Amino acid sequence: MTDDIMAWLKGFASSSKWINTLHSQATIDMYSKYLVQYCKAVRKNPDELTAFKIEGLRNVATSIEFQAEDLLNKYSCSPEITDNIKVSILCAVKSF
Repeated sequence: MTDDIMAWLKGFASSSKWINTLHSQATIDMYSKYLVQYCKAVRKNPDELTAFKIEGLRNVATSIEFQAEDLLNKYSCSPEITDNIKVSILCAVKSF
């Protein structure tokens, strides 16, 4: 894993806390890379993703309740990424 990825993630409270929940260096390396890839693709930083999810949780039974999940589903349907990468990104984002 590059130092740039880790430095970027540690710059946000939510992802810094998340890194501390991952138990192996291999998982940290893989999940960090894929979380950053997802963040860049959806143009949201980790704290914005967290806020997006919380906003949905606060608006149960509205059109925005599942906005975070819808964003992830839309991204995972992208033809530009392979199935293996999709699974890795899904695992990383869901662990976040």
